Amino acid sequence: MDNRRKFKWFVIVIVLLIFVCMITIFVLSAQDNTSTNILSRKVTEKIAKVIFFDYNTISMTTQNEIIIGLNKFVRKLAHFTMYFMLGFYLFFGTLVFNFRNRFLIAAGICIAYAISDELHQLFVSGRTGQIRDVIIDSSGAFLGIICCFALFAVVEKALHKNIL
Repeated sequence: MDNRRKFKWFVIVIVLLIFVCMITIFVLSAQDNTSTNILSRKVTEKIAKVIFFDYNTISMTTQNEIIIGLNKFVRKLAHFTMYFMLGFYLFFGTLVFNFRNRFLIAAGICIAYAISDELHQLFVSGRTGQIRDVIIDSSGAFLGIICCFALFAVVEKALHKNIL
């Protein structure tokens, strides 16, 4: 396969990954308060079972306290992680631009999407839009961008030294 076809497939895959992230964020934000709480509690319970090896043997009251304690962290971590991936893929997908423009494009799109996501939640039953979530989302995106940049720097250095 020639380089132009490889690049074309590369662009298609990156664009698909970006859209999968954006659609996933939108779908999760479109859930009403009850549905999103049920989902996050299920995820939190699975995490609790891994963290607390004796989870199934402790009382239901203690299990519930653990879930309540972990649930908010899990929800915020989900925000952070989804935007980490979005920032990573957006930075990765803007290879044709210089670093400054890549950063501005990726960060700008992530911040705009985080704001629109919180505004979207204002119209969903029982949900609220929060500035704190925009900050968490943006922080995840920035870390994703930084990690992608670091990955490129390591790969470029390895290629330059003929390691890869």
